[in-house]
Amino acid sequence: MPSRRSLGFVLAAALPLAALACKSEYRRVGELPFEEFKAGEWKSPKGKVITTPEPANAPWRIMVIQEQPRQKKNPQWKTVAVSQSGELEMPERSSYRCIYNPVVFRPWQDEYLRGVERWDVIRGVRCSSDGFRTYSEALHVKVVSGDGSQVVNATPQTELSLHDIIRGKPVRITVIVRP
Repeated sequence: MPSRRSLGFVLAAALPLAALACKSEYRRVGELPFEEFKAGEWKSPKGKVITTPEPANAPWRIMVIQEQPRQKKNPQWKTVAVSQSGELEMPERSSYRCIYNPVVFRPWQDEYLRGVERWDVIRGVRCSSDGFRTYSEALHVKVVSGDGSQVVNATPQTELSLHDIIRGKPVRITVIVRP
């Protein structure tokens, strides 16, 4: 017959494991936090549906540059569709993993709720060195008029700067996002 002490030990070990099994909404360590794409649309109070204009659906470009020390291979722009998500190729032995998620559309309706004045088209990159328990994120916003006739970029690109140690040497990496 088991002693009270061993029974207490078994219960003390089993309860935290049971609690972890119940938290299924949390990601496992190392699982990448990809988001689902949601097409941009706005519904008026009368039920009229307005979708994003064509310029809002243009592909984006992302590049990873190792700035210091200078990388041997020339960096290349990666063209990604608005609905696409994925992982970026980082320098060999980097402690960082970087991902990009699909574009998020944010409509701004007019004051009478008849239509959309403009769309904010937002794309971000996230980088983490601890399995995405914590991360740094850079967001770029492209503003498109409601009818798509005008595209405004306050800045041409957004950059996320990372500092890493690879093979005992400091390395500076920059991730660039452009519409």
